[in-house]
Amino acid sequence: MNNKVLKYTFYCFAGLLLIFMLKGGGDAGISGDEYFHYNQSVSVYNYFATFGKDTTALNTPVTHLKYYGQSFDNITTILVRWFRIDDIFLFRHLSCSFVGWLTVIVTAIFAIWLAGYGAGIFVILLFAVSPTFLGHSQNNLKDIPFALSYISAIFFMLRSREQEQNLRHTISHCKHRLFDQHPARRFIADLLPFTFLHIVLPL
Repeated sequence: MNNKVLKYTFYCFAGLLLIFMLKGGGDAGISGDEYFHYNQSVSVYNYFATFGKDTTALNTPVTHLKYYGQSFDNITTILVRWFRIDDIFLFRHLSCSFVGWLTVIVTAIFAIWLAGYGAGIFVILLFAVSPTFLGHSQNNLKDIPFALSYISAIFFMLRSREQEQNLRHTISHCKHRLFDQHPARRFIADLLPFTFLHIVLPL
């Protein structure tokens, strides 16, 4: 199967998975601790809306939710308040499902970067038959955004490292073409660091 066919197959599978996951999020029920986390996000919103006067978010002696990382909960609550969304939990579940889909896509793109579109398709299929991940993608606004952040950080760090190495290679190649093949130019190239350190920087 040629690369073009694999590419379009990847796009089709990604689109179908998005529809499937959004449908699952729309039909999902409310988990047992979701009320606690939503109420805490409301308290956090009120804290900032009142410029720190409402300190309810900081007073959690039983749940200790003030120590939780719930940025995504807070973002969804901000959007609910700003856009006056009525079905709060439906919006939360759809948002969580979309972030879950992004987690799959970033992981698949990571696999494509490593081994081609076939690997990316295989990653999508593995996630599509993972009931644990799909279940959490419906209403777990803690672990799913964390998973997206985790895999994205690894992927983009490796990508930036590769780009840095390519940049170093390009600079080295340009230096060789411009300076190393001519004695006078090479002397200037060797003199530039000394000039920068001892003349330019002190200014």
